Amino acid sequence: MNDPATLILIPGLLCDAAVWEAQAVDLGKQRRVEVPDHGTIDSLGGMAQAILARAPRRFAVAGHSMGGRVALEVWRRAPDRDSTW
Repeated sequence: MNDPATLILIPGLLCDAAVWEAQAVDLGKQRRVEVPDHGTIDSLGGMAQAILARAPRRFAVAGHSMGGRVALEVWRRAPDRDSTW
């Protein structure tokens, strides 16, 4: 799974994929879109690590609210894995 066109949209605190539904539909016409489910992960670092563990080598990331903080942590941990569209 090494697709630089993958976009990972990270929900905020107490949110799920529904917060990104409209964006995922529209952006999904142009590229692969994934919205992670944090489940019981209770730290920003843990969420970032889980995203990196299943993300392709290169991808783009965006976050809503707390998801924005997770997105920054993803980038901080792996800045060489970001994509430029």
